[in-house]
Formats: sequence, C-alpha cells, structure tokens
Amino acid sequence: TLEELVNHFRAICCSLVPSHDELLL
Repeated sequence: TLEELVNHFRAICCSLVPSHDELLL
C-alpha cells in the first residue's frame, strides 16, 4: 500500500540520513 511505501522510504532515509529525518517528518 501507499502507507507501506512511505513508511519504508522513511525507514531508509532515517538509516541513511538521520539528520534529515526531522525535515521529512
């Protein structure tokens, strides 16, 4: 689902660039 994709994308971003996680959320 779209929500699963978003959650997966956020998980990747959080693991790659934690400093940007706050901006995405």
